Amino acid sequence: MATSQLKKIPVSYENGFTIQNSINNVPANVETPLVSYTVPIGKKITCVGGVVSGMTDATFKYYVDNAIKEILRINWTERNASFSTIEKMEAGKIVKITVQHHAINTHDFDGSIFAFLL
Repeated sequence: MATSQLKKIPVSYENGFTIQNSINNVPANVETPLVSYTVPIGKKITCVGGVVSGMTDATFKYYVDNAIKEILRINWTERNASFSTIEKMEAGKIVKITVQHHAINTHDFDGSIFAFLL
């Protein structure tokens, strides 16, 4: 029988922050940066995922230092999606979300990254 354990993150809600961005007129068939954050010198954070939304079917990728950690898709039945990747990060590390769609014309997208300062 499989068992699981919840990971405890030693942070309080007071240390939490959100990085948000919206982009308009995203062209088709181009992976486009949606939102990103670079951990400042002397800081450590824990990223705890993010949310994305858009006006057309799209693929979103969640990166930590150019390594894909999670991929999500939205479609006409669900225009929102949530990343659940938890990643401890030190100064200089970069977390980012990109978007790519294949629809005709340009479209608009929103994204947020959630994190806690350690």
